[in-house]
Amino acid sequence: CFTQKASDSAEGCLLLYKSKAFRLLELTELPLSQLPRSGVVQVPDEVARLTSIDSAVGALLGRLPELEDIFPRLGTVAQLALLRSQDGERLILVCNTHLYFANYARHIRVLQVALILAEAEAISKRAEEEFGQQPALLFLGDLNSEPDTAATALLQEGYVSAAHPDWAKCASFRWGHASSRKAAKKMLAALKTGRPEAYRALREADGMDDLRISMERLQRSRACMAKLGIAEEEEESDEDDEEVDDYDEEEGESLGTSPWSALEQKLEARATFKTCAAVATAQLALDLQLSTEPVLDVEELGFDAVKDAADRLAQVVQQKMNDVVEKQRALAEQLGDSDLQPALAGLGLQLHSPFKLNSACESEFTNFVGNYEACLDWIFFSANHLEKVSEAPIPSREVVAAETALPSTRFP
Repeated sequence: CFTQKASDSAEGCLLLYKSKAFRLLELTELPLSQLPRSGVVQVPDEVARLTSIDSAVGALLGRLPELEDIFPRLGTVAQLALLRSQDGERLILVCNTHLYFANYARHIRVLQVALILAEAEAISKRAEEEFGQQPALLFLGDLNSEPDTAATALLQEGYVSAAHPDWAKCASFRWGHASSRKAAKKMLAALKTGRPEAYRALREADGMDDLRISMERLQRSRACMAKLGIAEEEEESDEDDEEVDDYDEEEGESLGTSPWSALEQKLEARATFKTCAAVATAQLALDLQLSTEPVLDVEELGFDAVKDAADRLAQVVQQKMNDVVEKQRALAEQLGDSDLQPALAGLGLQLHSPFKLNSACESEFTNFVGNYEACLDWIFFSANHLEKVSEAPIPSREVVAAETALPSTRFP
């Protein structure tokens, strides 16, 4: 069974099963961009209990405008396949998905998990009424979620608190977060005014008071430093940066012109801080507040000055995150954790899973590249219906690292 993403992408989810062992009774293809079914709900109280997972998600969308803007854009889909063994003795409900990827979208992933679980519960109840037994549940896929995230907690522990740090840390995430194309357009627009003060205003226009702005400055700075070879490249990508910009850095050289003209020419040629070292340097100088004029050579900024400024910005972001996490924790304490009813508190939700699940995964990593390794892919199963018998061996870190990353010639 193949289900295409709810977007123009040719990607999707593929579920394979042995027809000799199972028969497909029902396939539900769930486009998560069309959920929650209850729609966006405006809840005036900062702390409130809701009637369902669906209404809880709708309430958080109503609380966070950036989240409400993002959700309909997502192409994420889930497959929920109800299978019956050919001997007729066992029902299995398989949930297969590939969750949204962005690092600071952890809150989105836990919402996606919750909505899939809610749909699985509805299908499970219908199946029990029709066939007289509750299906065993398998929840699996590339969840883009490490073990300490809220999405994994909801599946493995059956509960996620409104105090989980993912809610507060990710609440300010928006579509195009730290986008290289948006930054380039903004810089070019300032240069085209012909007024130096318009460019200089870019340094001060987005101050450090707002957590979202500080986070975006930090992420852009790290991407620029990676482009310039000052830091390792991060795994993170951006929604509107997925296509490679049509820019040749060698052909884009501008000799004998002022930094102002040279930068404008590069931006006109569709250069961004991800594709052009000069633009990366200019963006770095703005985001780290090291210069009010275009600087196209990082040596003019000084490597030590760049690293020190980046460290200071990281400290600012960390302190602001700590503040919002602490505030969120105080609100969540008003809910307690004994009530199974979904609830909204500040920037987060209290959610319980309708299923008791165990993890079949014990690997340290399922994703392995030069500078990033993590367990992102999971298989969860009904603890009341299934047990883990065996597992395929995972190659050791030493074997995988022999060719730097996955995929490789040995593990294509």
